[in-house]
Amino acid sequence: MPSPAYPQLIFGGSTIGDAYSTAQSVTDLLKPLKSLGFDEIDTAALYPVTDMGASERLLGEVGAKSLGFDVDTKILVTSKDANGTMEPTKIEKSVADSLGRLKFDGQGINVLHCHVPDFTTPIKDQASTLNVTHYLTRKFKNKREITLKFATRSLNLLRRI
Repeated sequence: MPSPAYPQLIFGGSTIGDAYSTAQSVTDLLKPLKSLGFDEIDTAALYPVTDMGASERLLGEVGAKSLGFDVDTKILVTSKDANGTMEPTKIEKSVADSLGRLKFDGQGINVLHCHVPDFTTPIKDQASTLNVTHYLTRKFKNKREITLKFATRSLNLLRRI
C-alpha cells in the first residue's frame, strides 16, 4: 500500500480509560476525531497505568473498529525494567488479551508495537514468537508492520538470525 501524500493523523489513546473513562465519553471523543480526518488510534495494553487495559476495553466497547478506526496497540510491559516482557508466552498472552479487550473477533490489530526492549529474553525467541503471532496466525490487519525497539547490541544479534 503506497504512503499517502499527506501526513497521517494518529490519535494517541493513553487518555482513554482515564480522562475518557466511560463508553459515552469515548464515543463523544471519537466522533469529532473522525470528522477531523483521524482514522487510526494508538493505544497499549498498559493504558492508562491507573487502570491497565481500560483503553483497549473501552475502544472495544464502543466498537472503534466498526466506526472506521484502525487500532494499533503495544505488548504489555510486565516489569519496571521491561525484562521478561518479550518472553514468548507473555507476547502471546498480551496479544490474546488485547484482541479480547478490543473485541476484534477476527478483524485484527493494525500495528503491533513492542514498546520497550527486553534485554533478558533472547532476541531469537522474541523474533520467532512475533513471526508466528503476527504472520502465521493472521491476528493483524497490517501484515507488514510490527514496530520494535531494540538496543544496538540486540540489532547486531538479530542480523545473525
